[in-house]
Amino acid sequence: MARYTTLESDDVQRLCQGYELTVHQVSPLNGGMANSSYLVSCLEGPHVLTVLDNHSAESAHSLVRLLHHLSGEGVSTPAPLTRSDGTSVTGHEDRPVIVKPYVSGRCHDVLPVELLPAAGAALAAVHALPVDGVPDVPLYGRRLPADARQRCATFPDREFAAWLTAAWRGVDHITSREVKPVLVHGDLFADNIVVGEDGELVILDWETASFDDPLIDLGMAVVGLCRVGAEFHAHRARRLVEGYARAAKDTEIDPADLLDAAVYASVVIAYHRYVRHHLTHPDPANHHLYREIPPFIDQMRREWAEVMTPSADLAPLPQVG
Repeated sequence: MARYTTLESDDVQRLCQGYELTVHQVSPLNGGMANSSYLVSCLEGPHVLTVLDNHSAESAHSLVRLLHHLSGEGVSTPAPLTRSDGTSVTGHEDRPVIVKPYVSGRCHDVLPVELLPAAGAALAAVHALPVDGVPDVPLYGRRLPADARQRCATFPDREFAAWLTAAWRGVDHITSREVKPVLVHGDLFADNIVVGEDGELVILDWETASFDDPLIDLGMAVVGLCRVGAEFHAHRARRLVEGYARAAKDTEIDPADLLDAAVYASVVIAYHRYVRHHLTHPDPANHHLYREIPPFIDQMRREWAEVMTPSADLAPLPQVG
């Protein structure tokens, strides 16, 4: 992870005092892009202290309320601790800080294929949560921004800008489907899933949660969990979608719409990779990442029929019509 905030051991001990934790050892955690996290070994058990580098105090409190809500609804995700003064957010300099219990388990670079049905089922369970009572969640948070077309017109890589615009236009209908928005995770990639010691999947990093079309969220999960290196793996997508469909029993999945949702999700990722690594935070080491998306989409289109074709040990998927 990019550790935007560097804390000394004394800083961590001071911050943890408000949570009534007795700190023994502190070490930085890697993985992720947006925040700075530290593993804190305590007398009370291991915890993770996170500096929310890209949050304001207001958005940090909103995230905390969401995490407490999810935990209360039975979603397997750790909820932030509450301080002795009744709040969950403290601060270091001008940045908000939260502390959560450490989830013991393993975070895979590539989620094992046998766990993909469970990941699909977990996502379906999130989509099935009651919308009423979900706190402080934006609408359509994991889509291309409103000014994306104007920004594309200024991209130095004109070939990429033309491809992005054309690819977006080809699947833009998916953003105007008439469906009731549900709670979505928005970023179900392997590095946001911990496989607990009991095999349970714990979902982390809810900062992209919003109300949206569940199909777009499933499409994002197809990209996040079924892409290995730069290649699409149709058998992985088949397992993921099967798990989702079995859990969302009354949900009809249109194969063509799901493909377009996955393409749209890929376009979102390509756009943000280009903006982040070339314009906002130029990073020569990651300059190439956006170029992996066009051939990935081409491969996904070629092999999509395999995703929606039942294999010998899997039940047919429900489909429209």
